[in-house]
Amino acid sequence: MIRLALAELRADRHLWIGPLMVAAMAAALIAVSAAHWSASASPQVAAAAARAGMTVAEVRGAAYVLYVCTGLAAVVVLSTVSSATIDALRVRIARWRLSGAQPLQVGLVILTHMLALGVAGTTVGCVAAALAADPVVDLLVHASTGESDVVDATPDLAVVAITLVLTAGVCVVGALGPARRAARVPAVQAIRAPASSPRGMSVPRWILTGLALLGVAVIIAACVAIAFALRDSPELVNAGATMAINLGVAITVTIALAAPAGLSVMIRFWSAVVPARLSPAWFLARHSAAHRITHSTAAVVPLMIGASLYGILFSVVDTFRVALGAAGSAAEVNTLDTYLVLTPPALLTAVSSVAVLLLNAPARRREFAVLRATGATLWTMLVMAASEAVLYALTAIVLALVSAVGAAVAIAGCIAVAGLPFAPALDLRQALALCGATLVAMTIAMTVPAVRAIRSDARETLAPE
Repeated sequence: MIRLALAELRADRHLWIGPLMVAAMAAALIAVSAAHWSASASPQVAAAAARAGMTVAEVRGAAYVLYVCTGLAAVVVLSTVSSATIDALRVRIARWRLSGAQPLQVGLVILTHMLALGVAGTTVGCVAAALAADPVVDLLVHASTGESDVVDATPDLAVVAITLVLTAGVCVVGALGPARRAARVPAVQAIRAPASSPRGMSVPRWILTGLALLGVAVIIAACVAIAFALRDSPELVNAGATMAINLGVAITVTIALAAPAGLSVMIRFWSAVVPARLSPAWFLARHSAAHRITHSTAAVVPLMIGASLYGILFSVVDTFRVALGAAGSAAEVNTLDTYLVLTPPALLTAVSSVAVLLLNAPARRREFAVLRATGATLWTMLVMAASEAVLYALTAIVLALVSAVGAAVAIAGCIAVAGLPFAPALDLRQALALCGATLVAMTIAMTVPAVRAIRSDARETLAPE
């Protein structure tokens, strides 16, 4: 079985470049976060914190955003890419079944692939972390204590072990469900189906979605409790900011979990603003995105996570700024550390969304070949590809807006009780910039299969079908 897994990895190595890059980026972020946590326990950091009138717990708390953003991005991205990779391998999996492989054997081979992906990604990511950990940790410690070059934060064996367990573990756990479904699908159906189109969510995912909704309710209750406490203790406004960020993150997690159930309906609903008679290419794009819900979800959710992280943090900061300005204070809020902490996870989510589209390139080439054979023009095919990328990016930013609004309203309510004006403010400039840059990359990833289908012989492209 191991020999089969290795042979298939070599045969499909072009499909693993994108997932490997995503896993390596996730592992690097995890390793840097673990290195900061480990370095924070050193006597040097404890002494620097004491000189600044802080505790080690407060130094670690200063990197709270880094931990939350890294963990959320890594879990969602690795799970999503694992699922999309398995879906891209459906034809090869069907050939295993036709050659006599049992469902259990197929599942084990797939999980071996995911484990190898996690190990390889951890190796590359830890090498990158060894170069980046020192300056990043020094920056975080300096932001907390005001001192630089306090400790050597090069990842040690413990950090590497933690990174390996988390990266490979999330890859394998995220692949369990898709591997089980792929192993049980009849071979003929797997070969003929152009893409999987699940009709709903699994029971465990419904349970997790319910728990996430419960978490949102609990955090809202905590925000209300903090708001009441602020009447007597205005210094608790920082706790209110933390809970507002937690609320935004909880809303983001809930949306990500419920995406397979509602994303198809949402795409069909809002994209209907453009009638089919005005743009046949838009009509084809919206139905393709709604039908390929597995890949649509895998493309939208990571980008939504990145845009949400930007929207939540900068909306909280902007709400503070607007409230202070309305109260007559000209104080400026430093956001440099926020940019430094959020940008790597945001880039990870953007790369993941593009990697998912690249994974689906072979199936898209066949789809464009069918359109070409039915008389579609070059312009129609290119506009369709670009329109589908626009659908993904706009859907991501609309969903991110929900999380940003929740966080902004929560912090505005808390600071209003503390005596400042109630002035929720949204700052989506960074989120829009991320989605815009990702849109360009998505458009390229979507149009390349269209161009290849146009240049190649349609009969050769469709022959595997």
